[in-house]
Amino acid sequence: MDLKEVNACMNVEEFNTCNLNTAVICKQLLKHSIYNAVFVLNTDGYILGISKGVKSSYGYTEEDLCGKYFDVLFNEEDRLKNKPEIEIATVLKHGTASDYNYIVHKDGRFVWTEGEAIRITDAEGDTLIVKNVHSLEKQKKLETDLKERNEKLMRINNDLDTFVHTASHDLKNPVMNIESLISIVKHDLKLGVSATSMEPVISLITEALKRFKTTLSELTEIGTIDPKTNADEPYIEFNALLQEVMFDVQDTVNRTNASVQSDFSAAPGVHFSKKNLRSILFNLLSNALKYRSQGRVPEIRIYSTIQNGYVILTVRDNGIGIDPANHKQVFEFFHRAHTHVEGTGVGMGIVKKIMDNAEGKVTLESVPGEGAVFAVYFKQDV
Repeated sequence: MDLKEVNACMNVEEFNTCNLNTAVICKQLLKHSIYNAVFVLNTDGYILGISKGVKSSYGYTEEDLCGKYFDVLFNEEDRLKNKPEIEIATVLKHGTASDYNYIVHKDGRFVWTEGEAIRITDAEGDTLIVKNVHSLEKQKKLETDLKERNEKLMRINNDLDTFVHTASHDLKNPVMNIESLISIVKHDLKLGVSATSMEPVISLITEALKRFKTTLSELTEIGTIDPKTNADEPYIEFNALLQEVMFDVQDTVNRTNASVQSDFSAAPGVHFSKKNLRSILFNLLSNALKYRSQGRVPEIRIYSTIQNGYVILTVRDNGIGIDPANHKQVFEFFHRAHTHVEGTGVGMGIVKKIMDNAEGKVTLESVPGEGAVFAVYFKQDV
């Protein structure tokens, strides 16, 4: 509001020269309030005087404020809500009014404050309003920090909640591979095969154990107290990770003559937790193989795209598909859309939980008998 001369009641000049009890008290209050931000207003809400604390806290001098309507201290949103007028009406009616709101600093930033306005009236009926304000910036920052900390702890708790499922589920295939390779070794030993001939199998066992230990080590890091954002995570190339996952499902691929085609030219990779991304890709690929159609050779396409701020990893198969009525339940723990194949019903629940924690999402499109398309959306940090 523009500077206006105050005519409705005591103005700045009258206030500075007045000897009335209310004015004397208020002037003494302003004089001795070095650190507190104190404003003296007339009953129309115009500023008559300020303490030195106003300048140290909010940057304003007497020349900046005296004679102006006190809504200059409010931001546009609060002015539109008529907060200044409501405060004046409240203090005049009840003798006091308190509030929490932003005060606009002289440099333009908003300072979160707590304020109290008090009505002072002397025997002659002259009335002034004293408004005392102090900054809550430190408390606001503490609240913000605490909120962020709690959000981090919630994400950690969610991760820990899925830890047992992820560990048992993702380590199942490596263990089965090792068991299978050991069975081959035992069989060959009984046949008297030479140690030299068994070296390839031994190498595979060594590699499987190495990958098992790596996966287990990464899973134990889930409980870190300071989770990283996607931008802080390493850049993971989809193709390299797919080759690692293929090692764990190669036996099934060979047994079913499955065709696994990939194209990551549109988005070669993403910043993400490697252990979580491996779990996602492993679950999607192993499910595509597991729920294959018995009437045709499995054909699986894995590709990436970029759309609306997301890197999208898509796994498309020609399997038995999923009834639309079961699409939502697919992402629930221990729910199985098909019971004719072995499974625990936690794989897609793990995928959804990981993506929820990363502010991403996973979608499903499927028609029974025609296959399924799972798309995982990784939010890109700008």
